[in-house]
Amino acid sequence: MPTPHAPAALAAGRANGASAAALDLDGQTVRIDETVYELGPLVKGTPRSEASKRRVVLPGLIIPELRAHVQEYSAPGPAGFVFVGVKGGQLRRSNFSKHWARALDKAGLPIGEIHVHDLRHTGNTYAAESGASLGELMNRMGHSSTRAAQVYLHARRERDKEIASTLDKMAKRELKRSKKKGARKKPKGTAEASGT
Repeated sequence: MPTPHAPAALAAGRANGASAAALDLDGQTVRIDETVYELGPLVKGTPRSEASKRRVVLPGLIIPELRAHVQEYSAPGPAGFVFVGVKGGQLRRSNFSKHWARALDKAGLPIGEIHVHDLRHTGNTYAAESGASLGELMNRMGHSSTRAAQVYLHARRERDKEIASTLDKMAKRELKRSKKKGARKKPKGTAEASGT
């Protein structure tokens, strides 16, 4: 089952609340204007803030798999949920956790240490590392405050090395460019500059 938790940085309630009508797979977007709250019973509602209502662009990599998932597994009709349980019911933690544990085991990852919400964190971290500005991250994540969005801006050591390497290349390019400009300019007082 493909999941937009990481690539779209969606919380579980947002992904589980997505209907087929919210997906535009040709445009590679998902519209976030509904969510599912697990309050004992599952309650369909709207996101808590206006900032949470948004359209998120999905990476092209997941579109073919998501398209196949919708055709094979999603509830029928435009109002049908994209992600449902094996018997067609709404997803909830209790009917997803067993499948999540199996997927972690198959991937050789520790069961109980990695949660579905960690995928959202990973997606947001990758978005930050791609060069997204704080405002772009806030929009993508549906946050209205910078404080909430900054939670996801944890730098990794490899990323710091990439930044330093990029800065090094930029500085070398600028030095090379300034040396070329300096070689082209003739100092004042030379025979060519004075016209003699």
